[in-house]
Amino acid sequence: MTSIARRRLPLLLTALLTLLLVAPVAARADDQSFARTALTHADALKRAETAATRALRRVDARGRSAIPGARQAVKTVRGQARLMRDAVDREQTSTPDGETTKRQLLELLAVELRAYGTLDRALAAYKRGDVRTANTLLRRAKGQLRGVGEAAARVGQKLSELAA
Repeated sequence: MTSIARRRLPLLLTALLTLLLVAPVAARADDQSFARTALTHADALKRAETAATRALRRVDARGRSAIPGARQAVKTVRGQARLMRDAVDREQTSTPDGETTKRQLLELLAVELRAYGTLDRALAAYKRGDVRTANTLLRRAKGQLRGVGEAAARVGQKLSELAA
């Protein structure tokens, strides 16, 4: 070996060791960033969902006069779900767990967007007096949302683990 090669060998070994140590930390940082972003948006989405649930109860209690408020609350939920979907979609993950969690979260958001869209159509039908269509659409929305709460709890647990 030449003297230049001997002098560079420790530098190369140090650089290689540094890369090996930094790569897992960078991968964890990507997953943490993704999880923290998702959890932040999930809080806002949860507040909007709670408001929509209250608005739908008002429709049950007050009838058609409460529909505009309920439709606005549903529109807010859909907007928050879109914001979360876009923010999560932009985030990078670097581990298989992170990628799986991201895919599951995006699937849940797609189901929720469809369900709340159906719910909005049900409220519109009820407002114009088409109770039969409203009931059909409401049943469909409930079916779309069935199981989403449990799946969301599992994904939320994984997000909490990734964020830690």
